[in-house]
Amino acid sequence: QEQEQEQEKEMEEETMELEQAGTGKLPFSTKRQSHTPWPVKSLAQGSEGMKKAFYPCSDFYVYKDLGFKEGGKPIQFHPYLLMSENHFHRVWCMSAHRRLKNITVILEWIPDVEEVREVAASEIGIMFDSPDRRMRLQRTFDLFDADRKGFLCLDEFRLFAQLVDPTLTDASFNKLVQRSSEGRPASTDFRASFADVDGLMVSQAFNLVHRPRYYVAIALDEAEHLRGIIHQRQGSRLVEDGALCSVGLRMITKGMSGILLDTSKGFIPSPPLQHLTAVT
Repeated sequence: QEQEQEQEKEMEEETMELEQAGTGKLPFSTKRQSHTPWPVKSLAQGSEGMKKAFYPCSDFYVYKDLGFKEGGKPIQFHPYLLMSENHFHRVWCMSAHRRLKNITVILEWIPDVEEVREVAASEIGIMFDSPDRRMRLQRTFDLFDADRKGFLCLDEFRLFAQLVDPTLTDASFNKLVQRSSEGRPASTDFRASFADVDGLMVSQAFNLVHRPRYYVAIALDEAEHLRGIIHQRQGSRLVEDGALCSVGLRMITKGMSGILLDTSKGFIPSPPLQHLTAVT
């Protein structure tokens, strides 16, 4: 038994040395992360009910030094992308170097299925802008307007739309055509000027999302318990009282869609581009 303990200690020391050698001798914390349980019924209360268990991915960053002078800057993610405290405690962002865990399972969470609406991403606060945005968009527009006529015909506009949205379908393309043609006589040929395209980009008409709907990076034991509850309540509501809450558990794979492991009653698929954004 003493020999086994010595071997374990040597392995721990060797692991620490390898971690330090591979990261510029940074003192990685090996303190075990304790998991905090949360009631499943809170899922029906929306983001407010889960604010202690989940936090926005935009709040995640990598710890760098005690003075925070070189702290890792957070990345601006979409507001519907969340992370579970049990997957990575926010306190580690401020207190210690930690080895990052792979995201294996994502929780697709709909707080109230009956309230779900398909809206432009700008309506949930997704706005991307920069000083040179219009200049870069103009350059892209000119690539598709090869003969410099000042507008995109229908076929050119379709190619442009497919660049913006790789999941584009005929139905979604027809909606874009209708939106960019508003206020024009139906008899005229389709033309999309730069102003039309810029307006669609600003309004995020290309990017349709479900509101309310969230994607949460969760710990494996959370996924295990949730899957057990889904099986236990098969055919019944996930949360008996309150809103018709529904969830899906999706395993991340090399492909673009992942594998949908299980869903609860009332689960509905998301718009293709929103799904692609979340899983990649």
